[in-house]
Amino acid sequence: MKATNQNESKQYLWWISFVFCLLALSFFFDVWGGKRIVKNNGSVEKKYFSTETVRTPLKEPKLLKEGEWYRCNDCHQSIAPSDVKKSFFSAHESVNLEHGVNNHCLSCHSRDNREFLVDSHGDDIDFTRSELSCIKCHGVVYNDWVSGAHGRINGYWDKTKGAAEKVTCVACHDPHAPQFKSMEPSPAPVILNYLNSIVQKDEPHE
Repeated sequence: MKATNQNESKQYLWWISFVFCLLALSFFFDVWGGKRIVKNNGSVEKKYFSTETVRTPLKEPKLLKEGEWYRCNDCHQSIAPSDVKKSFFSAHESVNLEHGVNNHCLSCHSRDNREFLVDSHGDDIDFTRSELSCIKCHGVVYNDWVSGAHGRINGYWDKTKGAAEKVTCVACHDPHAPQFKSMEPSPAPVILNYLNSIVQKDEPHE
């Protein structure tokens, strides 16, 4: 009885080996279809994986006007602050103030020194620390930004490889009109060639 079982086991092994040999030969001679063409996918444009921020934050309070750079106090030291909401002189005609209830320059800018912003205590802060002005209204988002849940961090998570830089609010949001405009989405993932036959084409993406 034992010898019979051993013979049956050997037969099964021979059949399994035979099947694997047939499969190997079929793949070698490509009997399952014509020659497959390897498609070379084009490179993704740099803008889709660039680490550059949406905006370049203003680090110094100055304005380029007709080829000349002016600091805020070059004009504002002799101009009394306006109490009219959304009132802009010709020097700031390009400003589009769409920031909710913050519809006045002095909501963020210092009344006494235009080269500074103001924080939640009314103290002057320089432009490189503008997030301390944002916290006046956006405290919850500010806390998320501090913890890393909101905003962007450039550099390295692994500090042994280099420093990590937490970019400020105005590196992404226009402080005068912070709502993001529509953005072009990144390209969709490339579908592998052998899946093309089972993918429904020209279907709207939801």
